[in-house]
Formats: sequence, C-alpha cells, structure tokens
Amino acid sequence: MKHNNQLPNKLCKLLSEDSLIILLFHGVIDKQIDKVRNYTNKHIQKDLFAQCIKQLSNYGNPLSMDEVLFHLENKLPFPKHSFAITFDDGFENNLSIAAPILDEFNIPATIYVTSDFIDNNHMSWIDRIEYSVQNLAPSSFDFKWINQKILLDSNESRIEFLKQVRSFVKSEPSCNPNEFAIN
Repeated sequence: MKHNNQLPNKLCKLLSEDSLIILLFHGVIDKQIDKVRNYTNKHIQKDLFAQCIKQLSNYGNPLSMDEVLFHLENKLPFPKHSFAITFDDGFENNLSIAAPILDEFNIPATIYVTSDFIDNNHMSWIDRIEYSVQNLAPSSFDFKWINQKILLDSNESRIEFLKQVRSFVKSEPSCNPNEFAIN
C-alpha cells in the first residue's frame, strides 16, 4: 500500500464488522534518507506510522496474536473492527521506534524475528543487494541473467535494476536468492 497521508484512512477502511485483519509491517524509520534503499517503502516513516496507529486505535479493536488464536481455537467471533499488528524480519527499529508508539496507544504487536539475521549478523538477500547497488560508483555491468549491459549511474537506473532483480529471483524457481546476492 502506498505510504502517504491517506494510509491511516485506507487501513481503517479495511477493518470489518465480522472479521479480523492482520496488518504486516516491516520497519519504521525516523525519515527516508536513502535514495535507493527502501524504494519499495518496506519501512514506513515514524510520523505516518504514528498516525496509522492512532487512527486504528480510535476506530478498531486491537488483538494480540494470542487473542487471535484464542478466538480461532474456541470458534468465537472477533470483536467488530478487529485488527492485529505484526512485523516481519525483526528489524531493530521495530523495538526502538515502533514499540514506543504502539505502547503509547496500548496496541499489542508481534515481531517475527529471523534468527539468522541476529545469530550471524546477516541482512536479507534483497537488503544486501540494495545496499550494494546504492553504494556503487557509477558503473556498467554485464548481467548473464538478463543478457544485457546495464549502466547504473543514477538512482532511477539503480531502482530499475533492483526491480529486475526482484522479478528475476521471484520468477526463477531454480534461483537461490542468497547465492544470487553473493554472485
């Protein structure tokens, strides 16, 4: 979903009187400083996240994942306008930036942690590629998987390249994203 001032309203419109919605976030950042990384808006800016949480708390009924499980196991209907908040990948900013906002509005959340990221100080394959592409000096590369030379000399060309990488990795069943990120 696009990150703009309409996001809080859009999220509230997703809430239903007879079902639950689980909202998945990745990260919350103070502000967008990278020109290439986060081009997909995987990380939402703090002020907009706070607006979303405030509006959701005013309109909906937050549930923890334990409460969701309880309702499901006991075949109980969810309260009207129920929602649960989750975070994927367990970024540090989930605790340092998002948690205080959630706490302020008394909203439970579940953070799913990728243990390899912590145990071995790894980044996801796409984060590694985004980081590398953003920090490259302007260069031209031959890529076997797309059979063409690509000039990475602007933020726009870098983002277009990253879109091609995502598309290729996700559409090629034999591609191991972690190996792809190394090569």
